[in-house]
Amino acid sequence: MKKLFGFTLSEILLSLAIIGVVAVLTLPMFIQNHQKQVYVTQLKETYSLLSQAFQKVIADTGAPTITESGVFRDGGKNFLSNYLKVTEFCESGNYTKCIDFNEYKRIDGSDIGDYTSVLDSFVCANLVNGSSLCMLTAFDDRTIMTRDYDYVGNYSYTTIFIDVNGKKKPNVAGRDLFVIGVDPEGNMVVHQIVGLMHNSQSINEFNAFPKIRDAGWKMEY
Repeated sequence: MKKLFGFTLSEILLSLAIIGVVAVLTLPMFIQNHQKQVYVTQLKETYSLLSQAFQKVIADTGAPTITESGVFRDGGKNFLSNYLKVTEFCESGNYTKCIDFNEYKRIDGSDIGDYTSVLDSFVCANLVNGSSLCMLTAFDDRTIMTRDYDYVGNYSYTTIFIDVNGKKKPNVAGRDLFVIGVDPEGNMVVHQIVGLMHNSQSINEFNAFPKIRDAGWKMEY
């Protein structure tokens, strides 16, 4: 008769304890990485919707640039109404229904930039996909960088603030709030302004997008 071998109760309990410790150590990181990927997926979706919309403006109007298309003469409301699925516009004085800039922090805990001086120039809306955006169409001399961060001169461009999950938390720049520039040809490009450069060690609303895109659409910070 063969002798049967098995685990003792102590061995089973020890194994369960080890599994429990490993789970406690790894589960928070797993949840954090999953949430980061959710933000990235939402960002990529809204980025794609906007990119297609801007290119459609060029195709529909036959204009060489979005500046010349005439679609943005009202600041962008016509563009949002006709090229994106909007659930609600946040008119002057009601921007907090879309993006409340006073609620946002950066990853390091500092406040985001003070945008109150230009709020009246924004056109803000909530989209069907759950994201919110505020668009500032500035047809004057500003600085834009190409995909490779090469300075290409001053010309008209559009600035878009995107909260990928709308009014939901965490309301942190670089997690669910991003800024993207749009060049005259309707291309989504890296937005550069003085003091918030792409190679900054501190993640902010301006440099988070290129860091994610250049990492293959991964949030590695």
